[in-house]
Amino acid sequence: METVIVGGGAAGVIAALTLLDRALPGDRVHLVERSEQVGAGVAYSTMVPVHRVNVPANRMSAWPDFPDHFVRYLESTGQGSEFTYASRHVYGEYLRHSLESAVSASSGDFVQWHDSVVSVDSTLGVHLASGVTIAADNVVLAVGHGAFSVPVAAAREVVTHPWRVDLHAVVDDLDARNKPIVVVGTGLSAADVVVELDTYGCTDITAISQRGRFPEAQLVEPEQPLLYEQVQHLVGATTAAEIIRKTRLVFDEHADLDWRRVVDGLRLVIPEMWPEVSDAERDKLFRRVLLIWEQHRNRMPPETAEVLGRLIADGSLRLVSGRVHEHSDGVVGVRRFEEYWTEPAGLVICCTGPSMFARKMEEPLVDDLLDAGFARPGRTNIGLDTDFDGRVTGPLEAQLWAVGSLRRGSNWESFNISEIRTQAEVVASLIAANRDVTLQAF
Repeated sequence: METVIVGGGAAGVIAALTLLDRALPGDRVHLVERSEQVGAGVAYSTMVPVHRVNVPANRMSAWPDFPDHFVRYLESTGQGSEFTYASRHVYGEYLRHSLESAVSASSGDFVQWHDSVVSVDSTLGVHLASGVTIAADNVVLAVGHGAFSVPVAAAREVVTHPWRVDLHAVVDDLDARNKPIVVVGTGLSAADVVVELDTYGCTDITAISQRGRFPEAQLVEPEQPLLYEQVQHLVGATTAAEIIRKTRLVFDEHADLDWRRVVDGLRLVIPEMWPEVSDAERDKLFRRVLLIWEQHRNRMPPETAEVLGRLIADGSLRLVSGRVHEHSDGVVGVRRFEEYWTEPAGLVICCTGPSMFARKMEEPLVDDLLDAGFARPGRTNIGLDTDFDGRVTGPLEAQLWAVGSLRRGSNWESFNISEIRTQAEVVASLIAANRDVTLQAF
């Protein structure tokens, strides 16, 4: 059986681990990644030590059945313990180490391609940019995040993709340590950039976003989330008003607990509840609570929050609520409702996050699948349409699968390691079950 995984970031590597674990002699797992290194992707390619994962080590295992797997790796290499918020590059190293171990232990074969997939045909021929075609029995899409939105035009003083450049070199080149720096966005990526700028001695930073607030902080030692049974009654809520009302009741019922336990418990029911919510009601939720949910759901490591707090307190960092629209002559234009003003900007760094929409991902294979009719956009045009188990809806759905952010339209919560490893486990189990049925027929 030939299985091709498209994408070698965290989602692709975790999918490979689970497939190799179930492989029989004669099975072959192909991992196709355009960059030179697997296990990195956008999230784990950075080598900056202060860029940390935002989840403690005891929740970052790549293996669903071995929750302390990452903790053991950190302990064995002297890099941390169960409540460590590891540097992102360390997690990338862990993924590569796990893949090497899985390849060595597997009964199947493994092929890694430094290439990209340009198309998949109706017979599941996987066509690579190099001209090679792989005849596949299954294809797993693990392409990661879409293209990042850039609100201002590229220029010498504008960094459109901070994870693709040496930011230290940019600061040196522009002599920007004592110049006003504008960071567009206040999500986790923006937090990482601000903390990095602090290590270079930058003292005049303004972060601008719609809400003008960074994510909330994780606890140093996070507590366990609520149990599924404690939030299960949200399943069946299908309107924005009902979902918000029931969510508030959960917080009220558990007011004696840290709110993070409630938020993390709610995540457990979202994949089951989300498919039953209509597009119109989803739009209402997006308008009313999305930014608040993201702020409390995607939390900062405590070390990052501590640095940001210090920078705000000493005046090195300002938070501004508004939208950046343009950059010219050393300033950015900012708008909030009817108000418009400018902020000085000797350097602009864009950290506005990836597009969730299928047609704006700038992923050639996704565009090709949509054009060929082998896939369709997910609900509200987010990601691809999949069923609960990850089959991509369309004529190839028995053999075309997705894990990770491509499933946000169907699952919403579909980009953290905990969700990815669960999805990969289900997909690998179903692929192996289909193989076993086929073998029994002969």
